[in-house]
Amino acid sequence: MTRRLLISYLGLAVLILLVLEAPLATLAQRFERQLATNQVEKEGAGLVALVNDSLGPAHRSRLSSTVAGYGSRTGGEVVLESVSGAVLASSSTEAHDEVRNEWGGLMARALAGQTVAVFSEDEGDAFAVTAVPIVENGQTVAAVVLAAPAELTERRIHEIWLALGLFALGAIVIAGLAGVVLARSLARPLARLETTVDRFGRGELGLRASEQVGPDEIRSLARQFNHMAGRLDGLIEGQRRFVADASHQLRSPLTALRLRLENLEATADVASQDSIAAVGREVQRLSRLVDGLLTLGRAGHEIVSRADIDVASVLDERCVAWAPLTAEKGVVLECRSSLPDDYRCPLNPGDLEQILDNLLANAVEISPASTTIRMILQSGPAGGAEVHVSDEGPGMSEEDRHRAFDRFWQGSARPSGHSGLGLAIVAELAHRNGLEVSLRPVPSGGLDAVVSLPPSPRPGSRSLHR
Repeated sequence: MTRRLLISYLGLAVLILLVLEAPLATLAQRFERQLATNQVEKEGAGLVALVNDSLGPAHRSRLSSTVAGYGSRTGGEVVLESVSGAVLASSSTEAHDEVRNEWGGLMARALAGQTVAVFSEDEGDAFAVTAVPIVENGQTVAAVVLAAPAELTERRIHEIWLALGLFALGAIVIAGLAGVVLARSLARPLARLETTVDRFGRGELGLRASEQVGPDEIRSLARQFNHMAGRLDGLIEGQRRFVADASHQLRSPLTALRLRLENLEATADVASQDSIAAVGREVQRLSRLVDGLLTLGRAGHEIVSRADIDVASVLDERCVAWAPLTAEKGVVLECRSSLPDDYRCPLNPGDLEQILDNLLANAVEISPASTTIRMILQSGPAGGAEVHVSDEGPGMSEEDRHRAFDRFWQGSARPSGHSGLGLAIVAELAHRNGLEVSLRPVPSGGLDAVVSLPPSPRPGSRSLHR
């Protein structure tokens, strides 16, 4: 934003300077050249007054001396020509040819009785030129063409342009500095507000924007944000209290109910035991459902500071923890990693464990006996890493894979009594850690759940506990 504002200020300053200084420079050039032509016109009139009495043949030598002296004194070219075309006097031998070639039209106009003064540039040389008629008894008898060098005039014009250029440069520098100050005065409060909004969105709900800095519009925006943040913080705090209360109020009765059913089942007759066992299974399902809902509630609202987690160690621990259950189910659990021992990933502590536990629970639940569940940590695309939890179960159709992360959804291959919250919990935990999770088909049959992690430091290898 600062760059865009600064470019806008400088662009506006350059435009204003161009609008103001271009006409000013043009007017100054015209004025200086007009001064030069007026001066040479006066000199031409004075020269005519000097030579007017020396036009006769008897005074031809004095006429030539006067013209040559003027030419050597001013550095200009002077040519005196009669109406018949005869050259009466010239400041140099080349002067007549130059006047004929360059300013012959001016001589013709002067011989016609017209006084002319122009500014001329020839091959980089500037001249102020005048052509003045010499009149006797009301008739034009000759004309004088005087071409005076105008280097001083051009130098003054260049000096004016340089001064205007330096003024423009100074104005642009001042405008740039003022633009930087003004742009920063606008951009800094916005940047701080943006940082506050970003941190608030990441879960630091106690943050508030400063309402005392920046222009009125930014302060008003900060007040509106703080008002919204306060209301949102209150809503989330209310939900958080509800989750805590529900955890206490729901778990205790369900635990007591399950214990009473177990005691009742031990003393009931054979005819009632099946019904009591069915009720117990429903209570267990309700307990899992409550636990899943509470986990989703905490995942959506809990704010935990991230830490660098040793991913390979987490996988190793989950392999050790799940090995007895998989062995009991007659399923082989295979774990391995191809990443370095010190690979770490910034995650909320405990979230990766919950993700893997839910994926492993689904895999164990769906896998037939004598099949293999593989949990693999390997390199991913663009330098990232991936955790694969694959099974050899019935797999899912493409439509089922798209719906698998919906809450309470159960596919046709899922066993009855499943809560339908496991993958929803995985998706919620992955989202709050900035991870991606997807389900892919296994060519030989089964399902591959893939958790994509941030880029790994460098390649390496490690064998996990099996």
